[in-house]
Order: sequence, then structure tokens, then C-alpha cells
Amino acid sequence: MLKTDGGLTTIKSVRNDYREAYNGCSWLTKVVLKCWLSHSESRNKNNNYPFSFENYTNHLSVRDYIEQIELDMIDCEDIGGKDTILAKLKERLIR
Repeated sequence: MLKTDGGLTTIKSVRNDYREAYNGCSWLTKVVLKCWLSHSESRNKNNNYPFSFENYTNHLSVRDYIEQIELDMIDCEDIGGKDTILAKLKERLIR
């Protein structure tokens, strides 16, 4: 992964890392990758470098992922659907 200063990276690197990692991951990692890609695309659209995966994930909780899915920012159809993924994430909050 190509990184710039301060835990940032390029959108090209984000897209590549997403493509390379996605198929071999658990449902939870797929959710995190989808959220990271979405956030990175938004930052890129606003002429900002995306955060590295490590920097992005260090600042978010399960509640943040739930919020993004509830707001339909993230499509979960390929990993079981919105309701299924929300139920799994909310179960993690209870533990």
C-alpha cells in the first residue's frame, strides 16, 4: 500500500487494496472495507487524500459501522443484506 505522510494514502491504493482483500475476508472485515472505501471515495471527491486502512479503522467503533449501514451509505446485499448485517453488528455491541 502506498502511503503519504500522516496516515494518508491515495484513492488508487485504496481501490486496489479493497479489490485484493475483499473476497478472502470475513463478513465483518468486508463491512469495514466497504466503509473505508466509501469514506475514501468521499474524501477523494472533496480533493482530500484518503486515510490509510489502519488510520481509518483505529478511529471507528461498531456503532459507527452500524450508523453507516442504517443510513444506507453501505450496500450489504452481497454479504447477507442490510438487516442480517445490522443484527450481527448489534450482537457484537451486547457482548
